[in-house]
Amino acid sequence: MFRNLSLSLSLLSTLCLPGCSGGGGGSATPHQDAPGSVHIVLDTATGSDALVQFQVAAAALERSDGGVTGNLLPEPVLATGADPSGALDGLSLARVPGGDYRALHLVVAPGSGVARYADGSTLPVTLPTELEVVFPEPLRHAGQGRSWLAVGHVGTPPPAVAAGSRAWSPSWSGRSEGSECEFADLRVAMVANGRVLAFAGLGDDGTLEVEFEVECEFEDHPGGRDDFLRGLARGEDLRVRGTLGRDGRVRADRAQRGRRNDGPRLLGRIRELFPTTQSFRFEVQAEVRRGGRRTLTTPVDVLVDVAAARLHASDSRRVLTFGELQVDMLAKVEFTSRTPRTGELDLVVAREVEVASSAAPMQPEWEGSVQAVDGPSATITVAQRGNDPIVVQGQVVTPVLVHVGAGVPIERRARSGGGRTNIGLLDIVVGERIWWRGTVTGPASIDANMVRVRAE
Repeated sequence: MFRNLSLSLSLLSTLCLPGCSGGGGGSATPHQDAPGSVHIVLDTATGSDALVQFQVAAAALERSDGGVTGNLLPEPVLATGADPSGALDGLSLARVPGGDYRALHLVVAPGSGVARYADGSTLPVTLPTELEVVFPEPLRHAGQGRSWLAVGHVGTPPPAVAAGSRAWSPSWSGRSEGSECEFADLRVAMVANGRVLAFAGLGDDGTLEVEFEVECEFEDHPGGRDDFLRGLARGEDLRVRGTLGRDGRVRADRAQRGRRNDGPRLLGRIRELFPTTQSFRFEVQAEVRRGGRRTLTTPVDVLVDVAAARLHASDSRRVLTFGELQVDMLAKVEFTSRTPRTGELDLVVAREVEVASSAAPMQPEWEGSVQAVDGPSATITVAQRGNDPIVVQGQVVTPVLVHVGAGVPIERRARSGGGRTNIGLLDIVVGERIWWRGTVTGPASIDANMVRVRAE
């Protein structure tokens, strides 16, 4: 909780919600990645079909010694707390003093929470006035430097459309150095020495340096990195998946080039399919522009022609056929033209359509200390590390049993730098620091889909 709530109360009393900046967390007056910025990257996947947004009136960081900064937001912002597509959101903190920080505190404008559901209904959601995001390891920020911090959900998803209560208390946790993220809308700023400098468009245009791992998969470029980078120019779009360093470096293991697109993309649901014309009736619920989102007060239907479009799944980037599309799929449509037609639905000619059959699942990331490794049962017993609790579905538990099935990647990270080695389960050493992601199978058991360790 805030140690000095006077700043939040004064801000709340002067809020003018319609004047706050629009979606994606972007502020109306960017500070252009100024020295001292801290960029917060929010993983919005909760496994829910609800899109939840709310106004953040103020934000502050709590130091490791318990002191709290003043408000670090240049102005209130509209934040996306949950998104069925799992697209990253973010906000940028300006002029952050140097120091070690243990938590982020957000002040939510009362009455600003709204949820949009798959059926198109829009309902108010009540959130706590204050939200606290604890970091498993301190954020060490240099006063004239630029820092990045990933944050993800570890609690319960938003209430379902038929739920009796409209209250939601999201539980977030800061992720550690090297957390995996997928950036869908990077804008190339410069290419040099096999690396790319790009603007992220989350919050303000924070800059990321993209490095490509040796094993990086370059989609549509069989010639590898050199082929991928050849002709890559300023202003082009870039999509990468990789690990995010708190210094703003992304080590990419998958990358895809895009075309420059300054226009909006349409986000919504497929409501009716027309196989003979390779088109579908599409309920547009929001317009997504790089670094921002405009949610429509009333959804609008359009007819989307996909005869010449590239169709792909959002989770795997697998190319799809029209026959694999289904009614009620969530879709994002990038288009070449939108033509109003008297007495008929607008005709949208699509260039690319990204679809998901279900909401992106929550990807909680846990951290602890290795207590035991059992080869026959393929399990790792993990205890709490120091004073950092292990929270599973909103409950603090320890120890936790982590099951590591065949094929689950296990990686050892160097204590400093980007060194990493693929290892086996029995190479893990008791006492090592461990991070993992996976599916909760019991009150204190998790099936891992990713494990990485590092010596203390």
